Amino acid sequence: MKKRVFSLAIVWSCIHAGWALPSDNQQPLQVQSDEATLNYKTGIGSYQGNVIAIEGSRRLTGSEITLYRNNQTKQLDQVIVLGHLAHYQFLPDLSQKEVYAAGEKIVFLPQQHQLTITGDAMISQGSNIFKGPQITYNTETSVIHAPSILGVRPSMVIEPVDQLEKKPAPTQESAS
Repeated sequence: MKKRVFSLAIVWSCIHAGWALPSDNQQPLQVQSDEATLNYKTGIGSYQGNVIAIEGSRRLTGSEITLYRNNQTKQLDQVIVLGHLAHYQFLPDLSQKEVYAAGEKIVFLPQQHQLTITGDAMISQGSNIFKGPQITYNTETSVIHAPSILGVRPSMVIEPVDQLEKKPAPTQESAS
Protein backbone atom coordinates (compact mmCIF):
# COMPACT_ATOMS: atom_id res chain seq x y z
CA MET A 1 0.00 0.00 0.00
CA LYS A 2 1.05 3.52 -0.64
CA LYS A 3 2.28 5.26 2.49
CA ARG A 4 0.54 8.46 3.44
CA VAL A 5 1.91 11.29 5.53
CA PHE A 6 -0.48 12.94 7.96
CA SER A 7 0.61 16.20 9.60
CA LEU A 8 -1.88 16.52 12.41
CA ALA A 9 -3.12 19.73 13.92
CA ILE A 10 -3.21 17.81 17.19
CA VAL A 11 0.12 18.40 18.89
CA TRP A 12 1.32 16.71 22.00
CA SER A 13 1.64 20.03 23.84
CA CYS A 14 0.05 18.48 26.90
CA ILE A 15 2.94 16.12 27.46
CA HIS A 16 5.23 17.04 30.33
CA ALA A 17 8.72 18.25 29.46
CA GLY A 18 10.06 15.24 31.37
CA TRP A 19 9.01 13.09 28.45
CA ALA A 20 11.27 14.93 26.02
CA LEU A 21 12.73 18.30 25.17
CA PRO A 22 10.43 21.20 26.06
CA SER A 23 10.71 22.42 22.45
CA ASP A 24 9.21 19.10 21.27
CA ASN A 25 5.85 20.28 22.62
CA GLN A 26 5.85 23.08 20.05
CA GLN A 27 6.38 20.74 17.11
CA PRO A 28 3.60 19.25 14.98
CA LEU A 29 3.08 15.51 15.25
CA GLN A 30 3.82 13.82 11.93
CA VAL A 31 2.60 10.28 11.34
CA GLN A 32 3.40 7.99 8.41
CA SER A 33 1.44 4.77 8.01
CA ASP A 34 -0.02 2.43 5.43
CA GLU A 35 -3.53 3.21 6.71
CA ALA A 36 -4.98 5.83 9.06
CA THR A 37 -8.28 6.71 10.71
CA LEU A 38 -8.73 9.92 12.67
CA ASN A 39 -12.07 10.50 14.40
CA TYR A 40 -12.33 14.12 15.51
CA LYS A 41 -15.55 13.46 17.47
CA THR A 42 -14.05 10.72 19.67
CA GLY A 43 -10.49 12.09 19.67
CA ILE A 44 -9.08 8.72 18.58
CA GLY A 45 -6.45 8.40 15.89
CA SER A 46 -5.57 4.88 14.73
CA TYR A 47 -2.66 4.15 12.40
CA GLN A 48 -1.72 0.74 10.97
CA GLY A 49 1.14 -0.64 8.93
CA ASN A 50 4.78 0.41 9.39
CA VAL A 51 3.81 3.38 11.53
CA ILE A 52 6.31 6.12 12.29
CA ALA A 53 5.28 9.05 14.50
CA ILE A 54 7.71 11.92 15.02
CA GLU A 55 7.43 15.08 17.09
CA GLY A 56 10.72 16.88 17.64
CA SER A 57 13.10 14.42 19.34
CA ARG A 58 10.28 11.93 20.04
CA ARG A 59 10.02 8.98 17.69
CA LEU A 60 7.55 6.09 17.94
CA THR A 61 7.52 3.14 15.56
CA GLY A 62 5.36 0.04 15.43
CA SER A 63 2.89 -1.92 13.39
CA GLU A 64 0.03 0.03 15.02
CA ILE A 65 -0.23 3.26 17.00
CA THR A 66 -3.44 4.54 18.61
CA LEU A 67 -3.71 8.04 20.09
CA TYR A 68 -6.50 8.97 22.52
CA ARG A 69 -7.21 12.65 23.07
CA ASN A 70 -9.69 14.03 25.58
CA ASN A 71 -11.95 16.34 23.57
CA GLN A 72 -12.93 18.38 26.63
CA THR A 73 -9.41 19.12 27.88
CA LYS A 74 -7.78 18.82 24.41
CA GLN A 75 -5.03 16.81 26.11
CA LEU A 76 -3.59 13.51 25.04
CA ASP A 77 -4.75 10.85 27.50
CA GLN A 78 -3.09 7.73 26.14
CA VAL A 79 -0.76 6.47 23.41
CA ILE A 80 -0.58 2.74 22.59
CA VAL A 81 2.14 1.38 20.30
CA LEU A 82 2.03 -2.27 19.18
CA GLY A 83 4.47 -4.30 17.13
CA HIS A 84 6.71 -7.32 17.03
CA LEU A 85 8.90 -4.78 18.73
CA ALA A 86 7.42 -1.35 19.14
CA HIS A 87 10.06 1.35 19.59
CA TYR A 88 10.11 4.68 21.33
CA GLN A 89 12.98 7.11 21.68
CA PHE A 90 13.37 10.63 23.03
CA LEU A 91 15.95 13.08 24.29
CA PRO A 92 15.08 14.08 27.91
CA ASP A 93 17.22 17.22 27.71
CA LEU A 94 20.29 18.43 25.86
CA SER A 95 22.67 17.39 28.66
CA GLN A 96 21.53 13.73 28.65
CA LYS A 97 21.78 10.81 26.27
CA GLU A 98 18.80 9.62 24.28
CA VAL A 99 16.40 7.15 25.93
CA TYR A 100 15.37 4.08 23.90
CA ALA A 101 12.49 1.77 24.78
CA ALA A 102 11.25 -1.34 22.99
CA GLY A 103 8.69 -4.06 23.59
CA GLU A 104 5.69 -5.77 22.07
CA LYS A 105 3.43 -3.09 23.59
CA ILE A 106 4.18 0.41 24.80
CA VAL A 107 1.50 2.39 26.65
CA PHE A 108 2.08 6.01 27.59
CA LEU A 109 -0.23 7.87 29.98
CA PRO A 110 0.99 11.49 29.79
CA GLN A 111 -1.24 12.80 32.58
CA GLN A 112 0.26 10.23 34.98
CA HIS A 113 3.76 10.58 33.46
CA GLN A 114 3.83 6.79 33.05
CA LEU A 115 5.36 4.69 30.29
CA THR A 116 4.67 0.92 30.49
CA ILE A 117 6.50 -1.50 28.20
CA THR A 118 5.46 -5.17 28.04
CA GLY A 119 6.64 -8.24 26.13
CA ASP A 120 10.45 -8.41 25.80
CA ALA A 121 10.57 -4.98 27.45
CA MET A 122 13.78 -2.97 27.31
CA ILE A 123 14.68 0.59 28.18
CA SER A 124 18.16 2.08 27.89
CA GLN A 125 20.01 5.33 28.19
CA GLY A 126 23.64 5.28 27.17
CA SER A 127 25.06 1.95 28.36
CA ASN A 128 22.51 1.59 31.19
CA ILE A 129 20.02 -1.11 30.17
CA PHE A 130 16.93 -2.53 31.89
CA LYS A 131 15.21 -5.65 30.52
CA GLY A 132 12.28 -7.71 31.70
CA PRO A 133 8.80 -8.94 30.92
CA GLN A 134 7.38 -5.54 31.96
CA ILE A 135 8.96 -2.17 32.71
CA THR A 136 7.19 0.90 34.07
CA TYR A 137 9.00 4.22 33.76
CA ASN A 138 7.88 7.46 35.40
CA THR A 139 8.90 10.22 33.01
CA GLU A 140 8.61 12.89 35.69
CA THR A 141 10.68 11.23 38.43
CA SER A 142 12.84 8.97 36.16
CA VAL A 143 11.96 5.95 38.34
CA ILE A 144 12.02 2.54 36.64
CA HIS A 145 10.13 -0.45 38.05
CA ALA A 146 10.58 -3.93 36.57
CA PRO A 147 8.79 -6.80 38.40
CA SER A 148 9.32 -10.54 38.01
CA ILE A 149 6.44 -12.08 36.06
CA LEU A 150 5.83 -15.83 35.82
CA GLY A 151 9.36 -16.55 37.01
CA VAL A 152 11.02 -14.24 34.49
CA ARG A 153 13.20 -11.84 36.43
CA PRO A 154 14.27 -8.39 35.26
CA SER A 155 17.92 -7.73 34.51
CA MET A 156 19.87 -4.54 34.38
CA VAL A 157 23.28 -3.14 33.62
CA ILE A 158 24.10 0.11 35.36
CA GLU A 159 27.44 1.66 34.54
CA PRO A 160 29.31 3.56 37.25
CA VAL A 161 29.17 7.29 36.61
CA ASP A 162 32.96 7.57 36.30
CA GLN A 163 32.98 4.75 33.69
CA LEU A 164 30.31 6.51 31.64
CA GLU A 165 32.35 9.71 31.64
CA LYS A 166 35.56 7.89 30.56
CA LYS A 167 34.05 5.97 27.64
CA PRO A 168 34.56 7.72 24.32
CA ALA A 169 31.46 8.30 22.24
CA PRO A 170 31.19 5.84 19.33
CA THR A 171 32.29 7.23 16.01
CA GLN A 172 30.54 6.74 12.69
CA GLU A 173 33.27 4.27 11.67
CA SER A 174 32.98 2.12 14.83
CA ALA A 175 29.16 2.08 14.57
CA SER A 176 29.33 0.52 11.10
